[in-house]
Amino acid sequence: MNWFTIIFESLFGFVRRNPITCVILIALAVACPPLFGFVAGAFIVLVLLGALSLLLLLWRLRKVRRSMERQFGENAGRGGAGEKEEGDVSVYRTSAAPAKKINDDVGEYVDFEEEPNKKE
Repeated sequence: MNWFTIIFESLFGFVRRNPITCVILIALAVACPPLFGFVAGAFIVLVLLGALSLLLLLWRLRKVRRSMERQFGENAGRGGAGEKEEGDVSVYRTSAAPAKKINDDVGEYVDFEEEPNKKE
């Protein structure tokens, strides 16, 4: 009973908000029923495609959420990054000189200084 009330109230609200559209749809249904059937069928197909895409999106989001929860649960059981006790500190030494980014075949770098112009 409640569903019928909701449907009728939404339909009457649509008619109240869009009277010209409703008049055009009724005139189309009376004047050219096959065209009206095509338009109504296309509308129904679009609504069903929208609902299907929404359900597909929700399904995909739920799948990604479960995957992330599973990964978080696995990492949380190991204590995050590894099997370290709280308070343990690891220090890793990196190379003192960074790797050379320029190829050896490019040439050599010349350091120069500009001399001020001598005015005569």
